[in-house]
Amino acid sequence: MLIKKMMRDVWKNKVQFLAIFIMAVLGALIYAGLNCEWFTMKNQADAYYEKTNLADIWIYDEALGENDIEKIKAIKGVEYAEGRFVINGSEKTTGNSTELQLNFVTDGKISDVLTQEGDKFSNSKEGIWIDYQYASANKISVGTKITISVRGLEITEKVRGLILSPEYVYNVKDDSEMIPDHQKFGYAYLPYSIIENLGINTYTEILISADEKSVEKVKKNISGNFSTFFDRNTYPSVTALNNEIQQHKALGNIFPVIFLAIAVLSILTTMTRLTKSQRIQIGTLMSLGFKKGRILRHYVSYGFFISLIGGCIGILIGQSVIPKILFEIQKPIYTLPSWDVKIPTFNFIMVALIVLLCTATNYFACRKELKDVPAETLRTLPPKTGKHNIIENTKIWNKMGFNFQWNVRDICRNKIRTLMAIIGCLGCMALLLCAFGMNDTINNVGDRMYNELFKFQNKVIFKEDADINEIEEYNATLAGQLIQEENIEMQYGENKKNGLLTVDSGGKCINYENDEGMLKKLPDTGVAISYKMSKLLGIEKGEKIKWRIIGDKHWYNAEVKAFYEMPIGQGICMSTDAYQQLERFKPNAMLIDKKISSSEVNDSVVDTIKSKDEFIDAFNSMLDTMKMIVLLLIVFAVLLGIIVLYNLGILYYTERFREFATLKVLGFKSKRIRSLMVSQNIWLTLIGAILGIPIGFLVLSYMTNTLGDNLDMTPKVFGSSILICFTGTILVSLLVNLLLANNIKKIDMVSALKSIE
Repeated sequence: MLIKKMMRDVWKNKVQFLAIFIMAVLGALIYAGLNCEWFTMKNQADAYYEKTNLADIWIYDEALGENDIEKIKAIKGVEYAEGRFVINGSEKTTGNSTELQLNFVTDGKISDVLTQEGDKFSNSKEGIWIDYQYASANKISVGTKITISVRGLEITEKVRGLILSPEYVYNVKDDSEMIPDHQKFGYAYLPYSIIENLGINTYTEILISADEKSVEKVKKNISGNFSTFFDRNTYPSVTALNNEIQQHKALGNIFPVIFLAIAVLSILTTMTRLTKSQRIQIGTLMSLGFKKGRILRHYVSYGFFISLIGGCIGILIGQSVIPKILFEIQKPIYTLPSWDVKIPTFNFIMVALIVLLCTATNYFACRKELKDVPAETLRTLPPKTGKHNIIENTKIWNKMGFNFQWNVRDICRNKIRTLMAIIGCLGCMALLLCAFGMNDTINNVGDRMYNELFKFQNKVIFKEDADINEIEEYNATLAGQLIQEENIEMQYGENKKNGLLTVDSGGKCINYENDEGMLKKLPDTGVAISYKMSKLLGIEKGEKIKWRIIGDKHWYNAEVKAFYEMPIGQGICMSTDAYQQLERFKPNAMLIDKKISSSEVNDSVVDTIKSKDEFIDAFNSMLDTMKMIVLLLIVFAVLLGIIVLYNLGILYYTERFREFATLKVLGFKSKRIRSLMVSQNIWLTLIGAILGIPIGFLVLSYMTNTLGDNLDMTPKVFGSSILICFTGTILVSLLVNLLLANNIKKIDMVSALKSIE
């Protein structure tokens, strides 16, 4: 009997229960979708690293040998160590300007590779094993012979297999690249015997596999003995993927909270109204012998089943749809052997939490009506005793119109419904503002970076072996701006960070700006440091920073003379005068503020030329995932606004049904009554929208702070975006309320006023 009653009640109040159901679906959908995406990436990467025994520590130096390996193996906690020789070479077979990073491997027990086609890699076999993505982009197949030029020598080998390496999940040539270009740059693995035959018997890297608990101790033992070393927390490829995962993890944890809060408030208001309206039915059930516990379970089951079904459907849709959409954007950037979706157990914990909160809210909403004895419960609940609110005690009250007085009294009598309306509109406004603000921030950073800070049209990257005199002559011919870019390690106190060193010869192609305006020039001594890097290191102006080029043993001390803003690529900048007090200036790139014709390209020094448009495209591609999340936010925000406002409108209409009928009897026109209904909801929407603006800014700031160490995005929201969000929220409210206000015409005054009997 109670099941049939529940079905009738749900159908009679279908709009309110449908709103709760959709809120539960959306909350679970967003949570499951975003969390399933980052969890899959983390799970697949961890499995990839474990299967291939990814190195725990990488050591870099110019001439490493077997003696170094033996010393490292003797350190307590080291499980194994092996050397390899790594060098870049030009691949000539494809006919394009392509480059391969060659790994000449001794053992291959650490950071092993996964074979996708052909033979499994072995250092005892002759041949070359090529990056699978590079081979696919350049149509290289197993069995093809390729020729690679290295330092004037040519190596010709047969392709034995196509592979994936755990060290190249994020595979870019250098820090000037943001998106992998698999057609122009890849990697290859070869037996060490090939490089030995060319007269080289040293290593450039040593890979260490260590016990997880001993990694920090091993790092302390090798610190200072070698030029540079990385662990898994600082290795570029691993760090890039981890930063992406952390960004999406942060997003997946914050947005479902808004929908869950609305769902809980919806249940509270709906079930409070339902149990009050069924007070006599509850008394009848108690009189018929139903225990209070059974009746309470009956009403609690409303929220339990709706939230359970909604949460389960949300999780199923979320983890099936959202990850696949986002993976299509991630695949060109990160290379994993599998993108099969992995479902985290905490998704189901989230459903349990949704059900628990909704059920608990239902319980507290219903138990009040079960406190009285059956005889008391069978009586109609007397109206609440009216109380004067603060405004009524002021002199302005009598000067206010009927609409104002009606709505103020109604708001004071229905505080929970009012609170839900404000929070619902606040959530809608906050999500919209966050979405539009993120879009504005991305567009502002791109526009600022490539129109205000970077004025060049082309960036010429020189060959590693290019003669410095030829470079200077070529620069003089094209009136360019020479720069030297190096990956460096920085230290201040106990804080260590990797970043980018830019040595600038001066010119109009790069502008440096800080809070005081544009820097006229870089300091003649010391360094200028980016704002983001200064915060990461905790360093202030006038203090000294230690830095060294990765691969170099020698540390330099330099005073921080200035700060500058840099959206992408955090680190330090130096003038050539300041740098040449420490080292010889060796430019590896040139910036030009004009287009370069093919006749102006000097093949003896030029490696590649990149236009500003290529940099802009790479920047946009890097943030495509964020833009997709922004689009999802806008859709969900609009849905949130419509559902909450429609639900509240129905609730308000139902609660005031008899009062509206009374007003009609007293001669009020339908238009006048509609204005009462619409005006109150517009008031609450305005309050919610205004309060949603600072909340939206807080959420936006949270999002920009999770973008990783390399990005420095200042939250930016244009006035037009605030206006669009505010106007959109008001319009949604207005349209929904006008739609509901039409029900005023359908009120049957006789039946409405007799319904109390």
